[in-house]
Amino acid sequence: MIMNQKSSITQQELDTIIPEINDDSTLPHRLAEIFANYPQANIRSALTSNPNTPLDILFILGLDYPTQLLNNSAFNSYFSDNSDNFEKIPTAILKSILKLAQVPKNFIFLL
Repeated sequence: MIMNQKSSITQQELDTIIPEINDDSTLPHRLAEIFANYPQANIRSALTSNPNTPLDILFILGLDYPTQLLNNSAFNSYFSDNSDNFEKIPTAILKSILKLAQVPKNFIFLL
């Protein structure tokens, strides 16, 4: 559901959206809506950190924000709860994570 992406955002919109993204109780469909409408880096970075962001969106955002992805509790649960899920993580995401200066040991053990 791609809507009209806003190329610019007012400070008032930002002051409303960032707290909503940072709230772990924000529903996945709302986070998906924000993703579809706001391409700004600060918004996308915050979305990558929210554990309610849908997994398919996390896989997109993880390319640009691998540190936030690794710090996302839902992402960590996704692959630590079932090692078979690790194989479903796109190769591009894995490469993005492995380029980080510090890769968590628990992640390396799954490779």
